[in-house]
Amino acid sequence: SGPGLGVELEVDGEGGAQGRGGGEARGAAQGGGGAQGQGQGRRRRRKKWAASGTEASAPPVLVFEHKNSTGAALGFDVHTETGLVAAGDEDGAVLVYSLLTGEKLREFRPEVEGSGHGWRSRCVRFVEDEGGRLSVLAALGREVVEFAW
Repeated sequence: SGPGLGVELEVDGEGGAQGRGGGEARGAAQGGGGAQGQGQGRRRRRKKWAASGTEASAPPVLVFEHKNSTGAALGFDVHTETGLVAAGDEDGAVLVYSLLTGEKLREFRPEVEGSGHGWRSRCVRFVEDEGGRLSVLAALGREVVEFAW
C-alpha cells in the first residue's frame, strides 16, 4: 500500500463513530483494542483508518499570481458570498482575486507612513458596512487601512 492519510475514529459500540473533525459516521467498524470511556461506562474502541492510494497533497485546481517568497505570514481572507479572495502581497500591496477564475480584480497600494520600510499586510479582512457595502481592511505597520471600490 502507498502513502495514506490517517483518520482516527472513536467507535461507540452502537455502530456510530465520531471523527476528530466533529462529523459523525454510521456503520460497522472493524478493529481491536478497547478503552473505557471517561465516566460514561461505554466501551470505546479506536481504529486508525488510512485512505490507501491517496497522495498527501493534490495538485492545485486554481493558482493565483500571489507572491510570498519572504516566508512571512501574510494575511488573506475569503468572502464566499461574492467569490472574492483578498491577500497581502510581499511588496506591501493588497490584492483582490476572483475565487472562481483566479483573475486579479483589484490591486491596492496603500500610502502608509513607513510603508517604504517593508510593511506587509499580516492581517486582511473583508467587512461589510450597515448598507452592505463591501471593503477590505488591512493591517499595515501600525495602521489599519480600508480599501473600497
